Amino acid sequence: MTSLLVPDNSLIEHEWSGPQLSFGLISNPKQPAQGPRNEAWRFYAAYSFEFVRDYLRNIAASQRDSLFLDPWNGSGSTTTAAWSQGFRAIGIDLNPAMNVIATARVAKSGDVDQAMDIVRSSVRMAAVRASVAPNDPLSTWFEKGTVGRIRAFERATVGRACECMTGNGAVSAVLYLVMFRVLRHFVGPFLTSNPTWIRMPKNAPEEEKVKVLWSDLRIAFAQAAEAVREDVMSVRSDHSQYGDVTPRLLHANAKQIPLAARSVDHVVSSPPYGTRIDYAVATAVECAALGIPFGTTFDQLRSQLTGTTKVPASAASIGAETVGEECFKFLQAVRSHPSRASGTYYLKNWETYFIDIAGSISEVSRVLKRNGTCTLIVQDSFYKDIRAPIQEIFVDICRQSGLLLLDRFDFPSKRNLAAINKGSRRWRAQSIATESVLRFVKL
Repeated sequence: MTSLLVPDNSLIEHEWSGPQLSFGLISNPKQPAQGPRNEAWRFYAAYSFEFVRDYLRNIAASQRDSLFLDPWNGSGSTTTAAWSQGFRAIGIDLNPAMNVIATARVAKSGDVDQAMDIVRSSVRMAAVRASVAPNDPLSTWFEKGTVGRIRAFERATVGRACECMTGNGAVSAVLYLVMFRVLRHFVGPFLTSNPTWIRMPKNAPEEEKVKVLWSDLRIAFAQAAEAVREDVMSVRSDHSQYGDVTPRLLHANAKQIPLAARSVDHVVSSPPYGTRIDYAVATAVECAALGIPFGTTFDQLRSQLTGTTKVPASAASIGAETVGEECFKFLQAVRSHPSRASGTYYLKNWETYFIDIAGSISEVSRVLKRNGTCTLIVQDSFYKDIRAPIQEIFVDICRQSGLLLLDRFDFPSKRNLAAINKGSRRWRAQSIATESVLRFVKL
């Protein structure tokens, strides 16, 4: 096992002669590669498409029949990279907005062209406004007239796709991706310095909401469609030689993976970091576009996602036998911290996170074949002045589920949420985190 700390931009060359593995270069997961920035899905991502594409090439270059799994698939970097290289892949995510984005990213060229034709036809139609439901979630940010115009475009695009191409979810996904980009552009006044958060005002007066004229909306949809087309087409390669390897994208929870035991060759993923990112709120605009009502339904989604900031009234108490000594010591330090709510809300938040991670890792181990590999990209964090040793905790949790650490590669990360939070300066002078690539093998 090798543990290396390297500066930004560098490469590590390492080889291991174990089973089912051919390993070469590994680059900084967050280091942007030259080329398109893929603006259509610029969410707070753990690693770039380029990183996982190159990693998959190294890990299974001679194993064309390998099946990859990402149990926290998000916007689909893993499944898109696997597809572009001709590998079979399964992506799991509980967030419906993320599943739409992941589906759009692997749309075939013909599907993308169909979607573009529909948009071009729709932007030429005369001004129209659809009826608006009283509780339309888009009304959180847009005044009623604008919501009606947006929904009219939705019916003219996604509605038409559903009518003309029954069962073709890829075309609808590309059209929703266009809609997502348009909405993100116009909700700018509600965005914050935290890239994972958007303000969701309750009962704001109509005059404080965003108003977009029909003419401006038409231009925005046309421009967004061209940008989405460029972004989606930029990440593919000629994989026709491999046959149909379109990924399976499942709406499911990593704690209950709907796959048979010992059915997966490799897992590559980045679990939620434990940095109290509300992944549902981060995609609130996209969820609203899909018609997910804010309130009970949206709150349920928030509560079910790993790393949720919504904690249960009482979290199960956990000991070292469940999550390991490192985690237990960290939780004890949180419990005894003098800051407000440390022993209540924040302790329950961390306990819930680690319980969810332990349950998910157990499922990952269950579906992995013997000698299969599990690669996790994780990042340490802080609670006030206490370092959260996420890497060491994951190693302990994985060991308890039969996953043995093979390699660890560390990269300093100055761009992290802890550094964004100005309140953290009260507790520590610097917030440089370490992002790590942890590679395990199933015993």
